[in-house]
Amino acid sequence: MAYPHPTDRPGGEPVIHVGRATRVTIALALGAALGVGAPRAQPAAPWGSADTLRLGVDAAVRLALGEGVEAAIARQEVAAAATIVGIARSYALPSVDFLGSYVRNLKKPVIFFEIDPGDVQSFEIGQDNAWTAGLALRQTLWASGRVRSGYRSAQERAAAAALSGDDMAAGIARDVRSACYGVMLAGAQTEIARRALEQARRNVAQISVRVGKGVTPEFEMLRAQVTVANRRALHTRARNAESTTQEALKRLIGVALERPIVMTDSLSFVDYVEPLEAVLARALASRRDLAAARRTAQSAEFEYRARAANDMPLLYFDASAGWLGETSDGVWPGDRETATSASIGLTLAWPIFDGLRNRSETRAARANAEASRLRVRQVEQIVRLEVRSGWAEVQAVAEENVAAGEALALARRAYEIAQVRYHTGMSTLVELLDAELALIESALNVSETLYRYNVALARLAYSVGEGPLLGEAEEEGTR
Repeated sequence: MAYPHPTDRPGGEPVIHVGRATRVTIALALGAALGVGAPRAQPAAPWGSADTLRLGVDAAVRLALGEGVEAAIARQEVAAAATIVGIARSYALPSVDFLGSYVRNLKKPVIFFEIDPGDVQSFEIGQDNAWTAGLALRQTLWASGRVRSGYRSAQERAAAAALSGDDMAAGIARDVRSACYGVMLAGAQTEIARRALEQARRNVAQISVRVGKGVTPEFEMLRAQVTVANRRALHTRARNAESTTQEALKRLIGVALERPIVMTDSLSFVDYVEPLEAVLARALASRRDLAAARRTAQSAEFEYRARAANDMPLLYFDASAGWLGETSDGVWPGDRETATSASIGLTLAWPIFDGLRNRSETRAARANAEASRLRVRQVEQIVRLEVRSGWAEVQAVAEENVAAGEALALARRAYEIAQVRYHTGMSTLVELLDAELALIESALNVSETLYRYNVALARLAYSVGEGPLLGEAEEEGTR
């Protein structure tokens, strides 16, 4: 839906700017369509069902983000991407390892000593049972930029994943809104078909009386009965379409297919007046997939720097502490059969030759960084194209909606004249049915253009970068 100003929605979320609202609802469009009054309201719940879900468009979006499978998958993907920051941070923190062992010497090793020329003596060393335990610590002191660049790359990748998740949430909102509008359209067209069927049956009743009096030929009765049969089939198709659109909406919002739903909103027209230049500027500043592409390009640049630094030296601080115990008297050594040790030191590592592996990896990282920068330009062009196309579609369908409304008014007037002419004997039933058919088609066209207009608005809102955030549903659930 559209709002006059960003502050009109709680939280100040940017939305489509519109001028003074000019609303034309399906109820008004159909109120006098076939001369039978305002459209019948949907029941609060089907007979015998207390589990009917009544919801509007915004409620359906919240439900999809809170209960829908697609939103749940997106949240898990974002959570998985966030872990790479912790992995990258671990390279800047010290690592501590514990090492321990137990050895049972089934045959103790020996060493050899040459006492005199030609006289070699062997001596057993060690004990039957040997125990060792120790701690080893290593802290990176200098990595030539590897750790810093890797950490920055991980941060940018995690931020890009979060933006992609928000973009998915906006896409889900767009799809749910379109599905809701589809349900409303199907409901409106079912109502039109019902009205048309009722009018056809009234025609049969009226013509039956005229045939009985001998003032109307039997052919007109047959023609009216054929119209009833045709409109009954139209009504059946409309009801089936309504059921299909409801099931599609239920799948999106995570509702059981057997649970009945009733939409509390109706299709409406809100004049869209924001100029194309302003819409483009907002899209380039707010579009989430474009922002994600930019963060991905930054991540690829830092990844390239980290790869290039792999040929540079590293400096580590090392420390260790150990314990050793051996005994042949029992299994566990006594106090006089143990010893401890400790050491600290610096280790310098400088890769000299790795088979040119890092050289190839660095070239690949540089090419990936350049591709990411080009991808940003590509997404920018896609955004511009989508916004221009969406804005033009909104304007075109708005004009169609005006024309459809005018056609409906003319068809209604023509039908009223045709009724008078038929009942005064100035025209045939065929003329009346032609006028009635034109009125039905005009009413269907009004509902169709209103549906297309609202769907076009939903698509344009996504193209501009509007929509809920992925985390909003979780935040609402904790309140």
